[in-house]
Amino acid sequence: MSIRSRLSSCARCILNNVGRRGLPAVASGALGCSSGRSLRFEALEHRQLLSASAGSNVVAAMATPTFNITSPTSGSYTAGQAIPIQWNASQVPASSTIALCYDTDAVWGNGNETWLTVSQTAYSGAGAYTWNTTGVASGTYYVAGYLYANGSAICSHLTTPITVQQSTPSFTVTSPASGTFSAGQTVAIQWNAANVPAGSTIALCYSTANTWGQGTDHWLTLTQPATNGAGSYNWDTTGVTPGAYYLAGYLYSNGTATFSHGLEPIAIQTAPSTPTFTLLSPTSGTFVAGQTEQITWNAGNVPVGATIALCYDTDPVWGSGTETWITVSQTANNGYGSYDWNTSGVPAGQYYVAGYLYSNGTPTLSHLTQSVTVQPAPAATFAMNGPTAGVYTVGQTVSPIWTASNVPAGSTVSVCYDPDTVWNGNETWIAVDKAAINGSDSLSWNTTGVTPGTYYLAGYLYAGGRATVSHLTRPIMVAAALNVDAASAALAPLSVDQVLNSNSQLAPIVAEAIRRWSAASGGQDLANVSVKIADLPDGMLAETIGRTVLVDRDAAGYGWFVDSTPQDDAEFNALATGQLVAQSKSAADGRADLLTTVMHEMGHVLGYSDVGDGLMSGALPLSVRWPSVADGVFAKYGVG
Repeated sequence: MSIRSRLSSCARCILNNVGRRGLPAVASGALGCSSGRSLRFEALEHRQLLSASAGSNVVAAMATPTFNITSPTSGSYTAGQAIPIQWNASQVPASSTIALCYDTDAVWGNGNETWLTVSQTAYSGAGAYTWNTTGVASGTYYVAGYLYANGSAICSHLTTPITVQQSTPSFTVTSPASGTFSAGQTVAIQWNAANVPAGSTIALCYSTANTWGQGTDHWLTLTQPATNGAGSYNWDTTGVTPGAYYLAGYLYSNGTATFSHGLEPIAIQTAPSTPTFTLLSPTSGTFVAGQTEQITWNAGNVPVGATIALCYDTDPVWGSGTETWITVSQTANNGYGSYDWNTSGVPAGQYYVAGYLYSNGTPTLSHLTQSVTVQPAPAATFAMNGPTAGVYTVGQTVSPIWTASNVPAGSTVSVCYDPDTVWNGNETWIAVDKAAINGSDSLSWNTTGVTPGTYYLAGYLYAGGRATVSHLTRPIMVAAALNVDAASAALAPLSVDQVLNSNSQLAPIVAEAIRRWSAASGGQDLANVSVKIADLPDGMLAETIGRTVLVDRDAAGYGWFVDSTPQDDAEFNALATGQLVAQSKSAADGRADLLTTVMHEMGHVLGYSDVGDGLMSGALPLSVRWPSVADGVFAKYGVG
């Protein structure tokens, strides 16, 4: 016989020996588990056979797997707790698995093993499995298992047990611990429970005795579902004989009852007389819709939890369908009561006030037979008041003002500016849905970004689903201003040619500005532009109002460079940035360039806004002119 044949026979022998150990199968078709000692002995024989063979067919000895469960070897656990099972394994072949169980004794193969897993993946080294003990009966247990590798099982059985015990349910009735209640009142019975198994129930009763088993228990429920934590049950005391009673009950779980019995009694007394409810007012009067009117009543014998409902009615008869309900859940108390009726939205007419006290499922009605009158509320008014005149520079804050009256709650005001006095869709809204109030009101309008021009302020009050409009017929003007950029320059006496005294000084400058703009912008219309001399506020060189350009007389005190040859830029040197800077000690040096200023304002006439740099910058430095021809720099800053 060859060595290979002998090895096969030996392996079959080992497997047969393992199968004859009489241990339970680990899975369908799995082998029984031999003791660790027998397996080690058989593996030794196996290796000796391999070592004895000198044939070329023997490649290497097969390593013997090991498996030892290391914990838990002691401890006491509550059912439901997670217990980590740990082991060490070595020389584990691929595809090996681990099976784990808990056992009532330390002996294999007597059928009292309970298997937790039979397919845990096995690896060499330390391993662990979390055993969820939910549902495990109280008792003492030994942890065991085996490593299943190469058709063989390597077993490990701990000989020191652990203890699993079931948690004990608890149940305590907590309230009411005392108190007096009227027969027919609902009493909330409350309790706390813990360690409640699934499917548990709670039974509740009331008794004239403070101990169990006296035969005086009156059961309210036997099947209330039980859960962990606080619970409650609403006891309807209708029909309960007046007297002193103790509340009691039990938690029923796993065939066992956990009892709780109140130590102090509660009192159930005879239900009071029939509740009474009488409306007192209003029985007369005339009110304006929106006015608040007080409804008053008297009530007696009012049970806890009773409510009052109130309505106004077009006739003094109940049930005709003409009632309009004001409230249906006003808390009811014994004695005098009142409710403030807000008549906003009530149609004009004659009305009777009515209502009822609702207690223990029954209404106690009251209907006044004298009427009150509700008149229509006066119409809301709204009027824009200002401003109706004034010139403002773009960026300034303007305060639109208005007055309103008879303003219902929830009304709003919206305000706009308009180039004309007609509502035709060209309005630009400043504020929409501002909360409206009675009397005078205003808002702050920041005109930054507003196109210079003439505008009329307008708006409307939105109240009660309708708009009350107002449109001013006198305008204000929003002007585009050019300021001087000369924060560090000192003012000096001005010569005659640096101050504008007549329109003849402006004419050639205006003509050249129009020519340059036409060349740059493709002939946009500047034919009707009016350029005038004015005394403007400090720091302002010029401003535009519509198609009128106002130029400050003395360039904000710094003096103008009024170019006698505006067709050329001979007094300036060009910089790489595109701007022209006055030659030192020339007539333009240290002065504001009138040509650039007029061109800037004409840009506003054409609809261009201020930008951060260039011809349309909002500030002009002294001694600076922007390019005179339609080149790229001019197009970028003047038109683009």
